[in-house]
Amino acid sequence: MKLKIPHQDIQDQEVKNWWNDEKTKKWHHFTYDQNNYLSGHLILRQKKILDFLKNLNLPESAKILELGCGAGQTAKKICELGFEYVGIDISKHLCDESEKKCEKYVKLGKASFLNQSIEKEYLLKDNDFDACVIVGSMQYVGNLEKCFNEIKRTLKKDSHIIICQANMYALLDLIYPRSSILRLIYFIFDEEFLISPSFKSMLCNSKLKKFFKKFENSNLMNTKFMTKGEDNWKYKIKKRIYSYRRLKKILEYFNFKVTNKTGATFFFPKKNIFYLFWYSLDLILQKLLDLKILPFLKNFSDNIIIVAKKK
Repeated sequence: MKLKIPHQDIQDQEVKNWWNDEKTKKWHHFTYDQNNYLSGHLILRQKKILDFLKNLNLPESAKILELGCGAGQTAKKICELGFEYVGIDISKHLCDESEKKCEKYVKLGKASFLNQSIEKEYLLKDNDFDACVIVGSMQYVGNLEKCFNEIKRTLKKDSHIIICQANMYALLDLIYPRSSILRLIYFIFDEEFLISPSFKSMLCNSKLKKFFKKFENSNLMNTKFMTKGEDNWKYKIKKRIYSYRRLKKILEYFNFKVTNKTGATFFFPKKNIFYLFWYSLDLILQKLLDLKILPFLKNFSDNIIIVAKKK
């Protein structure tokens, strides 16, 4: 497990550039809008995170820290529960949007937002927070050690962290040939960073590269068949990938004990002739997981959600 990636300064700047790009302003509203068919898994995972937070039975005076608060969709709901809230995000426009959504609580002094990296020292007191919430931002962290040391520093003793991340072994990704082959590579070689689902990337950017990197510029490697699915994203960001086992291992490494866990959604179908089938299957699998009839299903859900206690 790589706690720190090389060239951290490049990673930091690229992450900052991406989350301050105009394209990321879609996170202000549309991504959580029910008119967006992809919003279902975001809304459900948010509900489960809030349910876990409520079940901690914290007093209303409790202080909650959220890392990667985004456009404030979860921040507002946490504030509505009566807690004091601090959100941190590297994106200036997302912090501004969060303040708009939580304007009432900002004016009351019950909510504040810090525009900074979650891997830098937080301008916050030691042992001051009752819980830390992280929703989908850990894939951008280059220095896990710095991030978790700051989490531990700012959390009170016996407080909790609630973390939710996309699953590298989501069932949805296992039903398509190229993406299922990629997951097999993830598993066999214990890959830690996201790889594009193209055969070229699988061969040249995974641990197989010691055999195939020299052919990267060959005519064969650059055919449409080999490059289909290639990610031509201009930002040079190494995205971490997580499974339940990997998240649990990281939390234990930093001296947190897992106390609860679940998953959220398996399929989020488009409105077409197959919609009812995939929608029904998703409901059935989610119910089997929620009732703990088949708890192993969390390992194949789209998002993994874990509650852990600071030792």
